[in-house]
Amino acid sequence: MSTRCKEAIEFFGRGYGCAQSMLCIYGESHGIDKDTAVRLGRPFGSGMAIGSTCGAVMGAVAVLGLALEGGEDEAHERDEVYEKTRELVRRLRDRRGSIDCKDILGVDLSTNEGEKEAMQRNLFGTVCVAVIRDVTQILEELLLT
Repeated sequence: MSTRCKEAIEFFGRGYGCAQSMLCIYGESHGIDKDTAVRLGRPFGSGMAIGSTCGAVMGAVAVLGLALEGGEDEAHERDEVYEKTRELVRRLRDRRGSIDCKDILGVDLSTNEGEKEAMQRNLFGTVCVAVIRDVTQILEELLLT
C-alpha cells in the first residue's frame, strides 16, 4: 500500500469524507490547499449524500483534472482527462461491480435507515476504506501514464 493510500485512509478515519480524503492527500501537490480541498470535497461524500457516485471516485477524477497541466489545446487536455476518467471508472467497476455507493455498500444512504444500517454494520470503516484503497491504487497508476 502506498504512502498516499495510507494517508487517505488515515484522513478518512479522522472523520473526513472519501472525496475530502482524496482531494486533501493529492490536492496539495497540484495547488489545492487542505482547507480548500476539505470545503470542495464536502458535498461529494456518501455519493453526494444520496448513494450515487462514490465520493472517492469524484475526488480522484478531480485530481486527474488537476494533475494534467493545462496546455494550449484544451480539447486535447480534456480528451486525455476523459480517457483517464473512463479507465478509472472501468477498473473500479471491474473490482467492485459499480461506482455507486448504494450498490457498493448495499444500503441506501439517502435514507436515515440506510445511513443507520451502514453505521451499525461499520460499512464506512470496512467497505469504504477498501474502496479508497482501490481508488488510490488506480489513481496512482493513471497518474504515472
